[in-house]
Amino acid sequence: MDLSNTTKTLMLIIALTLLGALLRIEEMGSPIIGDLAGMLFMHFPSSWDSLLFNYRDTNQRTLYIFLAKLSSEVFGDNEFTLRLPEFLAGVFALPLAYRVGLFITSSKFGASIGTLLLTFSSFHLFHTRFTKGYSLTVLLALLTVLVSYKLLSEKNIKKLLIGELFCGPGGLASGAFEARISNGEYEWEIEHSWANDMHKDACRSFALNFCRTSDLDEAHSVVCEDVRKLAEDDFACLEEI
Repeated sequence: MDLSNTTKTLMLIIALTLLGALLRIEEMGSPIIGDLAGMLFMHFPSSWDSLLFNYRDTNQRTLYIFLAKLSSEVFGDNEFTLRLPEFLAGVFALPLAYRVGLFITSSKFGASIGTLLLTFSSFHLFHTRFTKGYSLTVLLALLTVLVSYKLLSEKNIKKLLIGELFCGPGGLASGAFEARISNGEYEWEIEHSWANDMHKDACRSFALNFCRTSDLDEAHSVVCEDVRKLAEDDFACLEEI
């Protein structure tokens, strides 16, 4: 059975996330010693209000202490549950890194490489295993980048949808999509809705340029068909323009 590129990428990210979890679960049940033990001993007896509003320490690991305290309340007081927040943060950072990489680079390959590097990062592995607080920082940083990127990319932008006949590989569309019209308050941009051409190579190039895949089975908005043979059903699943 042939798998689509999207399915292959999804399987890769799931595999890296599971592998990352296996690599990071080591030492989860080992005794807590050193500065982590001192910090937990100092702040665990504090009330929830005191922990949130009157935290006094130079390391500023309030969020971890709060989550570790919550984890121990729910799952019991042991080494595994105290390290659980950092472990989960370290694991969830992996698919999130892929999502952020995809937003920034618009490349599945580039996003996958970034996720691969984070999966085997010795620094990230160490701080996730030994609960140094930094894996939570990495997760929050990735979330901040993702949310900021989405907010900035959507702010005051109005989109005009375009449908193309005889689209070719997308030269005309490329110029249209680069165009911007602004009145100072709003900015208008042109966005791909659907396209049609009868040549498969042209359709594949168009799909690769604007749908992030050359697989026409995935690029549903690119209809490869002779315009004279197009039926209404060919556009039934496409957006209006």
